[in-house]
Amino acid sequence: MEVCDVSQLLMLHTLSREIAGPLDRYRSSAFVNNFETLDIAHYLIGEGIRGQPIETRRVPMNVSALDLARLSDVSASLSTEALTTSRMKRLQPQVTRALNAIERGYFLHVNLSSSSKAQSRLYRRLVTALDWFRQSFSARANEAEAIVALAVAFETLLTDQYASGIAKRLRRRVGICMKGVPGVSAYQDSVEAIYCARSSIVHNGKPNHGIEIHRGQVAFTRCVCAIAERLKIWIPVPTNAMGDLLGDVGGS
Repeated sequence: MEVCDVSQLLMLHTLSREIAGPLDRYRSSAFVNNFETLDIAHYLIGEGIRGQPIETRRVPMNVSALDLARLSDVSASLSTEALTTSRMKRLQPQVTRALNAIERGYFLHVNLSSSSKAQSRLYRRLVTALDWFRQSFSARANEAEAIVALAVAFETLLTDQYASGIAKRLRRRVGICMKGVPGVSAYQDSVEAIYCARSSIVHNGKPNHGIEIHRGQVAFTRCVCAIAERLKIWIPVPTNAMGDLLGDVGGS
């Protein structure tokens, strides 16, 4: 699924950036003029089955130029140096497992129309949250658009429906997901500030102060990993699925 593939790249980008900082433009292939265009008629699929040599197939690109631009809008740089650190070697498999679990659940309960409405709704929300997360990295988005996209991503991921006190609920549930992570309160502060800035943007046209959006993107990544881990033992419930999954049903 395209949204999970892109999310993996963006999540690794945001985690590695937290370690190594922004990648210097002169060390990034993103600034090399390789004459890329949107004039793509085909793409290649490589498949290797049971240890056999990889076979490559040439498949027509059946999307419009606008859709292709959207698929190509991945504003991320990966530092190979950061990926070799012990921290990233620990976190990278967690991200991969989490997104694989969400992808499998989506295909099983949404694409294949399982009888579990609770799981169908939950996996739809998880994938929708990932898509909003992706939009917070868009090369075309300004700061306000990125903040709104990330705020919606958090609200879609961590809540079940609209109710008052969303900022406090997000803060609390980020704390549940990131329990044991050093500096968790700073991540909670960032997420709460992002949601409050979203309200300021919607009502006043701009955030009321500077926002640490990157820390919020790291928090989102960590929350997705924690939620996917809990899915292994979750018994579906018809309402308040995320609250039940996180053990926060009674929280206001």
